Amino acid sequence: MKALLLNNNEYQHILRYKQQQLAKSERQFKTRQKSHHKNAKLRAFYDLCDHEHHPVMYSVPFKCAFSFYLYAYLKFNAKPFEFEKGFFEWSLSKPITITFGKIARVAGVSINTVKAAYKELVALGFLKHADLLTDPAHNAPKSAIVVNDHYIIGYDDSSHKVLFDINYNSHVGKKPISLA
Repeated sequence: MKALLLNNNEYQHILRYKQQQLAKSERQFKTRQKSHHKNAKLRAFYDLCDHEHHPVMYSVPFKCAFSFYLYAYLKFNAKPFEFEKGFFEWSLSKPITITFGKIARVAGVSINTVKAAYKELVALGFLKHADLLTDPAHNAPKSAIVVNDHYIIGYDDSSHKVLFDINYNSHVGKKPISLA
């Protein structure tokens, strides 16, 4: 990531370029062999998941094809903290228990695939404090805090992490959004 001084015309040009890159990433994701567009098992699992995700998610270079779907499943099952209830978008979830065997049975994939996707999500930063919340036994259910992709900025190639812009003070002084 770099900081640049731009005039308005250059800024608009960069925004158009970013939109083109996001559209290209989405097209490439849809043409992958292991996506819910081509695989019936992944399509059935994706129907159980959260379908709302940030367009930048398509540009994250997941090594494991199941990581995107595991994140969508965990985000769908995540519960927000009490102080964020009533707001349109939560930033961090309450700790969620992740049972690899259960997810593997529901998704129709192997347990090793779910473990690989979990490790990748932890490494990228989509799951926080996984090491602090989890029992050190290798076969125990894992726990982690899910970060909402609504606040995603992008992927940093140099650190191999996904960057988020979560401002905890943004809710201070604002009234909750009514969804009714």
